Amino acid sequence: MKPIDIFSDLVKISSSSHDHIGIDKLSGHIESLFPDKYFVKNYFTKTNSPKALYIESKLIVDDKSKLLISGHLDTVFPLSESPFKIENECIYGSGSNDMKGGLAAAISAILQSLNERNNISNIGFFLNPDEELGTNLYRDELKQIASKYDYAIVLEGAGDEGELCDSRRGIVTYEIDFVGKEGHSGHFTGFYPNAIKIASEYIEFISQLQDRENGFTINFGQISGGVAQNVVAGDCKLIGEVRFKNKTQLDLFKERTSFFFSTLEFKPLVVIGEGFPAMEVNLKSQKLKKIISDAFEKNNLSIPIFHHRNSASDANFLSEIGLGVIDGFGTIGWGVHTKKEKSLISSLDIAIRRISTLIECFQ
Repeated sequence: MKPIDIFSDLVKISSSSHDHIGIDKLSGHIESLFPDKYFVKNYFTKTNSPKALYIESKLIVDDKSKLLISGHLDTVFPLSESPFKIENECIYGSGSNDMKGGLAAAISAILQSLNERNNISNIGFFLNPDEELGTNLYRDELKQIASKYDYAIVLEGAGDEGELCDSRRGIVTYEIDFVGKEGHSGHFTGFYPNAIKIASEYIEFISQLQDRENGFTINFGQISGGVAQNVVAGDCKLIGEVRFKNKTQLDLFKERTSFFFSTLEFKPLVVIGEGFPAMEVNLKSQKLKKIISDAFEKNNLSIPIFHHRNSASDANFLSEIGLGVIDGFGTIGWGVHTKKEKSLISSLDIAIRRISTLIECFQ
């Protein structure tokens, strides 16, 4: 099949995050493109959940490093809300750039390498069904599989100028239930602890950590509480998120939060979600960057610029276990997570060449 046909077929299969049937249809379609003679194909399943698909080359060359290609199957919108079309040199449709363009490029590159060599070795391909929801279903399976590999690439879209991504901010959510003591405001204002006032004091205190220049931000997304304007508030819920470039920043948020709460008479309930760890540059990713740059130069591809991104992806989890990982091997596109998402058709061939060139380094 031509790469553009593979790309189109993927976009035409609706696979929004809550559409388990659609996601499984997409994984089944992709699985069918890989010949059994050369690939081992396994599904991971959980009750009332879509499947994860893992494909690996049967041939393993022991003295060569191994490369994992990581992608996801789910999209933000169903196809009915963001339909497929080809217009103005772009493919439109839900997930066209995030990340069915990347999936099409990886599939085409793997099959192209197979056809050119009559075999392929040391390559794995993991397809996650719930990345848009936080990779909660098969996070452990992804990490376990990734631990068998030396390096990984992730298929999120390339930057507008083809940049690749070597680091991403981590994200955790938090919920804090502040506790006060209810009482008539005419009698007890200033005497009883007011949960809303305590929350406002915490916000002012923790905001001192904000350091956007160094990628450390704390957002206060929702706040609610109290029962009436003439009652001292006995409860207040604060919900938000923390984004950070390294674990030290997250640990500082936790430490300062604990310190503030240690001074209170009524201890709040604090829930900090697992979220995404920071994707940090490590020695292995530095080595992978050199492998990529040298291979691209040798094959007359533009040497890529590596940049930082503020959002998270499955690359964050791969980096967490110490893998050398680079993201952004998908297509160039715009409107990600909107109903006007589109991918530049001409960038598909570039993405295929990039992935094919890298695959050759592991043969």
